[in-house]
Amino acid sequence: MPNDVDTTEESSTAEVVKTDKKYSDEEVQRIVKERISREKEASKKIKEEFDSYKSASEEDLTFMRGILEKDIAAQLETLPAAIRELVTQLPLKGQVDWLAKNPVIEKHEVPSTPASKVVNKSEAQAYREASLAKLKS
Repeated sequence: MPNDVDTTEESSTAEVVKTDKKYSDEEVQRIVKERISREKEASKKIKEEFDSYKSASEEDLTFMRGILEKDIAAQLETLPAAIRELVTQLPLKGQVDWLAKNPVIEKHEVPSTPASKVVNKSEAQAYREASLAKLKS
């Protein structure tokens, strides 16, 4: 039995089985074509899936950009025209950064001073004296 050849050879990572089967050139070409065809189909499916995700992401990005642009426009409306003109020349990210560093303070209407209930100066003087008397007591 020393002349017998073992058909298995032990490798450090796995066992490799040797076979005596030989392939003709036509068979090799057919096998290679089949494998290439399978890989092309798999690549095509992956590309279609990627394109689908890419399209959905672009739609989401366009939608979110629209919301952001509306929000920035609303904030810029409260700025003086000269500053607004400068800030709008910045790219979108620059506008967001500028507005984050320089928050827009909302303007609130200050109510007007209510009309006095006192009609003439003598009534005003009497009211003042009554108020002072209350404070002293």
